[in-house]
Amino acid sequence: MKSTDKIRSKKRKKHEDDRRDIPKDKLDTKMGPTWQISTKQMKTVHRIYKEPTPNDIRWSNVVSLFRHLKFTLEQGMGSRIKFKGAAGVFGCHSPHPSKQVPPEDIRDIRNFLQKIGVTP
Repeated sequence: MKSTDKIRSKKRKKHEDDRRDIPKDKLDTKMGPTWQISTKQMKTVHRIYKEPTPNDIRWSNVVSLFRHLKFTLEQGMGSRIKFKGAAGVFGCHSPHPSKQVPPEDIRDIRNFLQKIGVTP
């Protein structure tokens, strides 16, 4: 085994250790399976739960989080978006022309995530 192979395997192991599971006691068992959350997604979850509600969370991070949680994105009329998954359905408007999600939408996202058991 080359020394570069050892370094690569260490990096790969470190990356695998960065993934976190949502604690089972935080997840309603009726809602479905537990999700494996990456560090990037966990940072987004922490920012969503931050008080006072931030106004600089990017829409792309919210979409990425929902996709990571196995939700599908369904485009409605205009800027209306529905996220559909086994745990439920969440609807909102995609922000435009800015890329940041308004604080009132972040509160709605936080309430939905609490309902399905995704907490920091």
